[in-house]
Amino acid sequence: MADRGLLMEGEFRYLTKGSEGQFGGAYLNDENDDRKLQSDYDKTRWMINWQHKGGLDTRWLTQVDYTDISDPYYFQDLETDQIGVKRTDFLNQQGSLTYRGDSYSAVLNAQAYKLATVANVTPYNRLPQLTLNGTLPYNPGGLKFDYQTEAVRFERDLRSGAFIDEDGNSETRLDNNITGLARANGDRLNLAPSVSLPMNWTYGFLTPKLKYVYTQYALDLDSQGKSSLLAGEEYSSSQSRSVPIFSVDSGLYFDRNTNWFGKDYRQTLEPRLFYLYVPEKDQTDIPVFDTSESTFNYASLFRDNRFTGSDRIGDENKLSLGITNRWIESNGFERQRFSIGQALYFEDRKVQLPGVVFADRDDARANVSPYALEYEYRFNRDWRFNSDFNWDPDSKSTRSGSAMFHYQPEDNPNKIVNLGYRYRNDQIRYDESTGRWIVGGGDYGRPGDANYVKDYYKIQQHDFSVIWPIVPQWSLISRWQYDYNRERTIEAFGGFEYDNCCWKMRLVNRYWVDYDEFSQAAPQNEKGDRGIFLQIVLKGLGGVTGAKVDSFLDKGIQGYREREDQAF
Repeated sequence: MADRGLLMEGEFRYLTKGSEGQFGGAYLNDENDDRKLQSDYDKTRWMINWQHKGGLDTRWLTQVDYTDISDPYYFQDLETDQIGVKRTDFLNQQGSLTYRGDSYSAVLNAQAYKLATVANVTPYNRLPQLTLNGTLPYNPGGLKFDYQTEAVRFERDLRSGAFIDEDGNSETRLDNNITGLARANGDRLNLAPSVSLPMNWTYGFLTPKLKYVYTQYALDLDSQGKSSLLAGEEYSSSQSRSVPIFSVDSGLYFDRNTNWFGKDYRQTLEPRLFYLYVPEKDQTDIPVFDTSESTFNYASLFRDNRFTGSDRIGDENKLSLGITNRWIESNGFERQRFSIGQALYFEDRKVQLPGVVFADRDDARANVSPYALEYEYRFNRDWRFNSDFNWDPDSKSTRSGSAMFHYQPEDNPNKIVNLGYRYRNDQIRYDESTGRWIVGGGDYGRPGDANYVKDYYKIQQHDFSVIWPIVPQWSLISRWQYDYNRERTIEAFGGFEYDNCCWKMRLVNRYWVDYDEFSQAAPQNEKGDRGIFLQIVLKGLGGVTGAKVDSFLDKGIQGYREREDQAF
């Protein structure tokens, strides 16, 4: 760092009647550093950041989140204490204007991403995006009319060629691996009106709904994309898709008074039935801009699309069955809740993401879904236990699961204890290096390869974190996250906090797994980093130094943000 010269950082905050925000920046003349031998390097290093939230009145809202850096090596070489700026592969450059009407909302959004690395794929920008969502203000015959509309331009400039790494070697840019329709830019217009008839009674509800989704695309594809289309893909500059969606959501409500361990409760039983029919529509020739497959859980049993985003509408002919059991005290406190559900499929799910063939997916041809379970138990208002679990009856294996104990007293949120475990074995995964999805992607590489790692993408981790007062004004801070598949610690930190009426200080020793900026082979690009971090906060003015501490504590310790909000 000494060879790089003097780094100057500044920050300006503002607060008006209708807005708040901050400007930040950093500058370094780094001409003596050996980075000058590498591509994409600029000897004049800088960073700027603007965070803004405001309201022109009660209906108009404005928001800005903009960060820019001089070169993609900036965050690898230099840290920053700017609030709202985190080390990441993609820098958000976004501004939005929102209008909230009585029964609708309109948003004009412009969002770009800048790569803060040389070893990742260039993401899509939304320049611009306009959404209009709402409900018609009249209900003839009890009918409810909703609408969702979006017009958006997706664009990115894929970079060809190579870059020079820190050892002076030439590395191929990952953008070169993007092929076929994954290289497309385009405009997308999505219209999704719906009509439903909600019927509600004290003992249950019934809601039939008809939705129609129309999507229009105007696409551009370069010569490399046209020459590398996947089998079955065809390019058309103009195409559209129309899909009707029919669903019936229904449920019953039963309750009774009961006694458990000498305490009176109201016990409920809430069965739910959801039928969904979406005809198959070939969408192979439609590129994917912002769409992925939703995580399977209890709530997903009752959604009308198994994909997020508008580029895929999943074909479905299914009946979802679920039941929820609650134990509620006389004061309304919910002591425990248990839900279990499963979907029955009457047809195969043939609509898939690019690179995925439904015939290769056992779960796309199964007659039933995994069992989805959720459970929450509150020992009191301070202690709670949450768990979810998905079990596949066909493979007789666990698809995913998690369990978490959380302790944080309502009258003293300075005390926090978290203990959790999570497991996940996805059926498909996204390959960032190619822009495609891979079926059954648990391993990295193939057996026999030099870089082969079994179960590389499977998640099996425990997480323990604590913030606990030990003596007046002093608290212990700690976290340990461990990966059982890789037999390694992902993150561990420990330290102390001093807090008085006017200021607070945190000193934390941290170890975490970081990623080598230049190695694109996944098992080789992870390395352990260590650091000692100091944060000083003047109450009422904010941090003097060490905003990074606040960032990783917020991310790593559940309940930390609530603790800090209560403190100020």
